[in-house]
Amino acid sequence: MKTFILPSILRAQPRSSQRTTGICSLKTLSIHRSQSTATALATEPQTSDGPLTTKRTMPSQTTRAETSLRRFWKTVDVHEQEDGQYSIRLDLRNLKTPNGNPLVLPKTKLVLATLIAREWDEQRKILKQHSLPMTSLASRAIDGLSESEREVVVDDLMNYLNTDTICFHESKPRVLVEMQKKHWDPLLEWLKKRYQIELKVYHDSILFLKQSPEIHSQLKQIISQFDPLKLAAFERAVHATKSFVIALALVENHTMVE
Repeated sequence: MKTFILPSILRAQPRSSQRTTGICSLKTLSIHRSQSTATALATEPQTSDGPLTTKRTMPSQTTRAETSLRRFWKTVDVHEQEDGQYSIRLDLRNLKTPNGNPLVLPKTKLVLATLIAREWDEQRKILKQHSLPMTSLASRAIDGLSESEREVVVDDLMNYLNTDTICFHESKPRVLVEMQKKHWDPLLEWLKKRYQIELKVYHDSILFLKQSPEIHSQLKQIISQFDPLKLAAFERAVHATKSFVIALALVENHTMVE
């Protein structure tokens, strides 16, 4: 097992906790800020020597943070578990989601785990919940996108296809027309080349017809195959841009937020 300590925190670690097998450093991180929350409850069973077993609900580190809105932790680290997955720890205690699930990320998501740890390390005396977007994203993937819930989420996201922002073009003013050509037309062309999908585009009108059932079915199949983290990122992008196509281009690394 490995514990990756952020360089900015390493000096604050007690000597006993500085024995690690690896340190993950980051050079420059630019995180798109969005409103988010990160709360959790940790339930710990308490047993006695007798036949009676009781459970006591204890507030987790993140619950304390949300309640007090003050930083209480001294150290943050990314911990590699025995199964190769990564957890984020505050004072060596695992971070949890709002629903009380362990915030554990796949072994391929070390960068995301480090970003989340960085978010918590950058909190100062007063906790700023809106500055925890990666924590919010991971929590959404773990708490709200299970197999039993993702179908409803996918259906909701498909509703944005018929009113996709980049399918409604204006013929004036000229500066707007140029921006549409520069930013929107290439995305529509990318969709056509990559997926052989050509969406209907409307000019100077807010009236529209639904995209064809074939296109709807094809795009639904694509996003239905996303893993929870990718689907959570896609959902966040759709809600922010009101565009199915822009969000798809983002999660497929065809374009960037800028």
